[in-house]
Amino acid sequence: MVNYTIGVSVIGCGGSVGRQTLDVIEANPDRFSLISATVNRDVRRLAETAARFSPRYTGAVSVDGPEANFTALNTPGVDVAVVAMTGSYGFSVALEAVRKVKRVALANKESLVLGGELLMSEAKRCGTELIPVDSEHSAVFQCLMGQDISRLNKIILTASGGPFFGYTADMLEDVTPEAAVKHPTWKMGPKISVDSATMMNKGLELSEAGYFFDTRRLSYIVHPESIVHSMVEMADGSVLMQAAPTSMEIPIAFALSYPDRVAYRSSLDLAAVGKLTFYKPDEENFPFPRLAVRALEAGGCYPAALCVADDAAVSLFLDRKIKFSDIYRICERIVTKGDYNINVNEKSIEYVVKEVTALVNSDYRKLIRSC
Repeated sequence: MVNYTIGVSVIGCGGSVGRQTLDVIEANPDRFSLISATVNRDVRRLAETAARFSPRYTGAVSVDGPEANFTALNTPGVDVAVVAMTGSYGFSVALEAVRKVKRVALANKESLVLGGELLMSEAKRCGTELIPVDSEHSAVFQCLMGQDISRLNKIILTASGGPFFGYTADMLEDVTPEAAVKHPTWKMGPKISVDSATMMNKGLELSEAGYFFDTRRLSYIVHPESIVHSMVEMADGSVLMQAAPTSMEIPIAFALSYPDRVAYRSSLDLAAVGKLTFYKPDEENFPFPRLAVRALEAGGCYPAALCVADDAAVSLFLDRKIKFSDIYRICERIVTKGDYNINVNEKSIEYVVKEVTALVNSDYRKLIRSC
């Protein structure tokens, strides 16, 4: 049990994870205090946060520039940085965080996909604790606590299946942005909601798990109730599971307080849940996880290229410039036809982000037709 207040910096306090992090801090004033916070554009949210918590520093990227995030990380008193922003830009912030802060609670999944090798090696070099905030990776992290990692058979991530599980290819052609952002279980931002609908979110998480836990023994299963957040299978055949209510506040609080735990306001009523169901994934109509594993196995900057292509393609879909199914067509073309067999470093990642973003935005029609 800690006996001091943990100082927290929330990078991206306007998003879903950022807002819930603030709720965790407010609910546990004896454990956590907000030292600094940033948003991208939501200055109203930032003003509300400043009035609510009186942090030492607040900044908006749209007003103060990208340096706002780095200033927040370097504010005196920060013990834990919660990297809660979405998108590929989060990589540079996460990299700065592992170099400057004792513990990084990572909720930006693109960071590990873009530069997992570099991020993990820097965390090790700097002695920084890198704790996952994604519910799936937090579950794996918790299941592996006290376990001999060499006795791991495989990691089994769970997937809700998104709003379109069971849809045919023809049905997916007509999906609208409004339908894609309505997740059946989780309340999330538009980008991650679309990724969940295409199952790219699970592809990103498979890549994350590969880097986070240094293994390629990865699999996933569809679990619509989202009660079991992930599992690990050990060498003796035992399968360890982590189950919890569908609230991101639990993995957030765990990442902030690890190895301790803080009390949560409600518990899991399994009798009320009833049965838990598991289904084999439909990789014919939702092939993103398979493509992500393919990129992971290819190594180099292939995972980064896929991540950036998805970023750009989802934006095009939300702007109604392409169809839902075109998101995959664009990403598949980028990964299979591009040459990204290059060493992972800050310059190569910056190159891939600029190159792929420009390519998708300028040639998306051509990329779709060539599939």
